[in-house]
Amino acid sequence: MSDDFQHGAAKSGGNLLLIGATIAEALRLCWSNRKLFGRFMILPVAMATVLELASVVSYEGFTQTAFTMICRFGSIIPVFLVLAWFGVACHRLILIGAGAVAEFGLTRWTWRETRFFLWMLLVYIIGFMFAELGITAIFFVVSIISTALGSSLKGVELMVGQSSIIWILVVLSLVIFSYWVGRLSLVLSATAIDLRPPLRSVWVLSAGNGWRVALLVGCVPIASILIQALMGIALSWFVGESLHKIQSTFDVTSIGLTFLQSVLRYVLATVEIAILSITYRRLRTIKEQELVSPPGT
Repeated sequence: MSDDFQHGAAKSGGNLLLIGATIAEALRLCWSNRKLFGRFMILPVAMATVLELASVVSYEGFTQTAFTMICRFGSIIPVFLVLAWFGVACHRLILIGAGAVAEFGLTRWTWRETRFFLWMLLVYIIGFMFAELGITAIFFVVSIISTALGSSLKGVELMVGQSSIIWILVVLSLVIFSYWVGRLSLVLSATAIDLRPPLRSVWVLSAGNGWRVALLVGCVPIASILIQALMGIALSWFVGESLHKIQSTFDVTSIGLTFLQSVLRYVLATVEIAILSITYRRLRTIKEQELVSPPGT
């Protein structure tokens, strides 16, 4: 592997993280190391396919009760466990090199993977929590304005439409979620290479580049979810039936489509992890440059 792959200096304007250059490097690294990443994906894709089919078949015909919703939420845990294993392997490949990972990315489960898994859960919980708090605060402000303006606000609501207001709130919640998850996710890269930084340190690491990190790290997962959803819609349109109905039949077609979805999910996950790793590496380089030559000197 080239020195650029292992060390990759941050080419930034001053101390600003360049979004385009970071994405371009991530895509280049994914392509140039596609065989390694492909081997890493074999077991996660197989497990994701089995878990998805099991989830569809297990809950087919069940009514949506609180118990079934809890069970569905619990079924996410195995997915996160597999993703943690895969994520650690990819981060170590990018940040350390091929010598730091096994041929198929498989190593025994250690405290490193456990910490990575727990941090991943915590980061997403924090993101959802602040998104909910943000939307609650927005509703509170809107209710105050509504009380103050009375019929004026009702007129605005009629003009905009309730569906538009809902979409605006969804977008705002995603922005809040992306910001917090983006900045805090840097702890995952550090954990994968056996560092144990507190959340405060990774927050400080992205200081001055918060919204850039949010766009790179926080919005990319949302974009990948949208791509997967569009892919599902396209497949449903192509075969003429809903994807859920096809998968629940549990035949060759359903298995094949579920497998393709799993492959797409992990290809996009590989790009996400590469962007996160490179973002973390570049931010560390920027901070090291600041220590050597503080701004203003």
